[in-house]
Amino acid sequence: MQPDELIQILALPEPSLKKLSFCSGSKVSRVTEWAGMLRPTQLSQTSAMLYRALPEVKQLKTSAQSRFEMLEVLRPYVQHTIFGLSKHFLHQPLSLREEAERSAVLAQALQKHMIDGYGLCIADLSKQKKLKPDERKILATSLHRAITGIGLMFMRCYQIYTHAPKGHWRQLHTLFRLADRHEMLDERVADDTQTHAKVSTLQSAYLTTVMLASARPHQMSQNEIRATHAIFGEWAELVKFSIDLSADPENFFYVNLEQDTGPQYKSRLSEDERDNLLIELNLKPLLGQLAKQTGQEAEVSASLNVPADITTSIIEHLLASWSHVAQRKQERRPIQATAEVCIGLSECHYQLCNGQDFETFVRSAAEPQDVEDASFGGFTPKDAFGDDSAGAEHSAHRIEVQNVSQGGYCLLWNSSSPLKVEAGELVGIKEFGKRVWQVGVVRWIRQKKAASQLGVQILSDRAQPYALAQTYDMGGYSDFMRGLFLPQSQFSSDPASLLTPSAPFQENDRVKVLDGERSQLAKLDEKLFSTSAMQQFSFHIIDSGNGPTPSPTGSKW
Repeated sequence: MQPDELIQILALPEPSLKKLSFCSGSKVSRVTEWAGMLRPTQLSQTSAMLYRALPEVKQLKTSAQSRFEMLEVLRPYVQHTIFGLSKHFLHQPLSLREEAERSAVLAQALQKHMIDGYGLCIADLSKQKKLKPDERKILATSLHRAITGIGLMFMRCYQIYTHAPKGHWRQLHTLFRLADRHEMLDERVADDTQTHAKVSTLQSAYLTTVMLASARPHQMSQNEIRATHAIFGEWAELVKFSIDLSADPENFFYVNLEQDTGPQYKSRLSEDERDNLLIELNLKPLLGQLAKQTGQEAEVSASLNVPADITTSIIEHLLASWSHVAQRKQERRPIQATAEVCIGLSECHYQLCNGQDFETFVRSAAEPQDVEDASFGGFTPKDAFGDDSAGAEHSAHRIEVQNVSQGGYCLLWNSSSPLKVEAGELVGIKEFGKRVWQVGVVRWIRQKKAASQLGVQILSDRAQPYALAQTYDMGGYSDFMRGLFLPQSQFSSDPASLLTPSAPFQENDRVKVLDGERSQLAKLDEKLFSTSAMQQFSFHIIDSGNGPTPSPTGSKW
C-alpha cells in the first residue's frame, strides 16, 4: 500500500484556520510566548487552556515544519498536564466518580489532539517525492511522537481496565507501516519525556504497545502497568518480528496490520485473516533474559536493565503471559447469586476473626516478652510498610456473582458504592446464605458499561487469621503484621502456606507466628505466589513455643 493510501486510513482533519486565536498569531514564536505563560501548578486552568488551543494547532493552515515546532513547544506542557490529571482517575474506586471520569476523558483528548497534530505533519511530508535531511528528521520524529502518544493512550486505558478506543489499533498499525515505507523503522529518536528509553527506534516504540497488550494488562495493578510500559521502551530492542507466520510453536503471538486489533494468539487465527498483512512476534530473546532474573541465584544481565519497580512478581507474570496460551482450566457455570466481598488483607483478617481487632488478636496469643521484644531496634516493618489500619472503618460490599467455577468466581460490580480494588488484590468472599469466608485474589478486571467484572481465583476456603513478625539476627523481632494460614487443600498436592503482605517478608526469613492461641517460630521456604499486594510462602515450624508441635506443612494441621 502506498503512503497516500495509508494516510487516508489515519482520517486526519482538514486544516481550515488562518490564525490562532489563543495567541493572536500563526507563528511559532507566538505559541512559544503563550506557552511560557502556562502555570503547571494550576492544573485546572492549564488543562482548559490546552484543551482550547490544541484543536486550533491541528486546524491551522501552515507548513509541516511550523506545525511540528509548535507541537514540540507544547508537548512538555501537555504531558505534564496529563500526568497531573492522571492523579484524579488512578487508584480510585472501580466506578469512577464524575470528576475522575472527566479528568480521564480530558487526558485522553489532549493526547489525541497531539497525535492528530503530528499526523498532519506526517501526511504533509509523506506527499513529497524527496525529503531533505531536516525534513526526514521531522518525519521520523513525528512518527515516533504519534506512535508513543497512542501507546500512552493504551496504557491509561489498561490502567482503568477499559478497552482501547475504536480505530486506535489500526491507526497505530498504519503509522508503523508508514515508518516501514519510508525505511525509518531503525531511525533513533530522542524523547526526554520517557522514563527509561530516552532514545529509541520507531520499531521499538511500536513494539512497546504491542508488548503491553500481549502481557495481560487486565491482570496487573495500575502501578505495574505503568512500570512495565516504561521499561518496555528499552526491552523492545530484544523483541523481533517477521513477516507472515511460521510453524515455530514458541512464538505465540501475531499482529494483523490491516485490522483494528492488537496482538492475538496464532492458534486462534481465522481463515479470513490469512490473506492479510501479518507479522509474528518473537519474544524468545527477551524471555531468555527475564528467566535469568528469577530463582534463588538470579543473574544480573548486562544486556537487560531491570528497575527496582519491576518486581519478581511482575517478571513471573510476564514469563507466564508470553510462554503459553492462556486457557481456562475449569468450566464456568452461570448462576444468579450475591456475595459479600471484603478487600485487602486487613479486611480479610478482620472478617476471619469475626470482627476482632488486630491488637486484641495479637495480645490473645503473644507471650509476655513479645511486647518488649517487638520494640527492638526502634524501627519495624510496620513503620515501613504501613500495616496500620487499626481503628479503620470495616465494611463488606454486596456484589452480584455472575458465574462460578471450581477455582473461582466472576463478580459483577454495578453499584455506585466506592469499591476500590486493583488486579492482584486479596479479597474475601462469602456467598449469601453461607457462613464461611473464602479467600482469593483478583486475577483480572474488565470495565463494562456501567459495571465492572472481577475475576477471582480462590486460594482457600479454610483460611485462618495469623500474625507474623520478622525475627532479628541480634535477637528480638519486629511488630506483628497481619497474615493468613492457608491449610493444605483436600483436592491438590499444594502444601499448607502462609499469606503475608507484599513486603518485607522474603524466602528463608525466620518469623514469629501467632494463630490467636499460641506463638511459634517458623521459617519461610519457597515463595509460591505473589502480586503487588501479597505473597504466599510454604513454611515449616522451627519451634512450637508454648503450644503443641504441629505436623510439617506438607500435611494437614
